[in-house]
Amino acid sequence: MKKGVCAAYIRRERTDCLLIGPAALLGGAGFFWLEWVTGVLKDVRMLPLAIPIILFCLAAGVYLTTRGLLVLICPERSNLCTFIRAELSEAERALSRRAMLELVERDLERAARFADGRILIGEKWLFVTNSSWKPILRLERLRNVKAHRTKNGRVILKFMDRNNGGPVTREILSSEAGAILACLNWTGKVSGL
Repeated sequence: MKKGVCAAYIRRERTDCLLIGPAALLGGAGFFWLEWVTGVLKDVRMLPLAIPIILFCLAAGVYLTTRGLLVLICPERSNLCTFIRAELSEAERALSRRAMLELVERDLERAARFADGRILIGEKWLFVTNSSWKPILRLERLRNVKAHRTKNGRVILKFMDRNNGGPVTREILSSEAGAILACLNWTGKVSGL
């Protein structure tokens, strides 16, 4: 797979999991050790607080480390591939995960870039690299765009499909929001701008 925005997104997902997972494991084990050495766990009143924290840290650490290793070994098993597969038609879902990523990468190579390259609009795909949830949306599935103006005058855009799911941008300038909507040729009513 070429080194593009999808590859960078997958690399960041893998790195985050492989850094946070072991840190959570170490934190849970360290907290357990500290509690065991100081004897707080022997105090029955502390058990309802300490045990859930330790178990949560250990479970999160195991999950994130396993997830990071899975994405390291097989990048096509990342969350991004799951999101892309959900956007494809039935016929396109037969593509291998690698072919899916290359399909999106080719479209995004020629994409219009906004907000310092964090928002890309290709011919068929919309990709928000720092989205707070689902980073990608197929343009033919775009049904609505909601804009929310923040206190400092910036705008947060939410691109929605028929299920009201889709990328949500971080704060961007209102002029960039207008340029994004113009690039999409969005004629729908957008509140907040």
